[in-house]
Amino acid sequence: MRFIGSKTNLLTNIEEILNEHSDGDEKTFFDVFAGSNVVSEYFKKDYQIFSNDILYFSYIMAKISIENNETPSFKNLKNIGIENPIDFLNQIDFSLNEVGYYEENYSPSGKSKRMYFT
Repeated sequence: MRFIGSKTNLLTNIEEILNEHSDGDEKTFFDVFAGSNVVSEYFKKDYQIFSNDILYFSYIMAKISIENNETPSFKNLKNIGIENPIDFLNQIDFSLNEVGYYEENYSPSGKSKRMYFT
């Protein structure tokens, strides 16, 4: 997931700095401003990860990208009759023809006609 402030382009730089200032015995990585958890996900192969951010979406992204180490089985969805979650979601008509909060406040189609950071 890309968003303003993503550290994706800095991953190799972060790794280089860590390698310069570590002895290889480190076992823990603390991602203080985790955001989308791209840094934590990158380093989870080498460290036990502690991820921190004030945003709830960051918590959800951490559950998905850091704690989940295998393809989800979607067993609980299958228990309620949804065999393929992707097919199920693709059948939903999301075109509500309503202007919601984000569209209203962060797109030119809203009443405010403003964009993010304007």
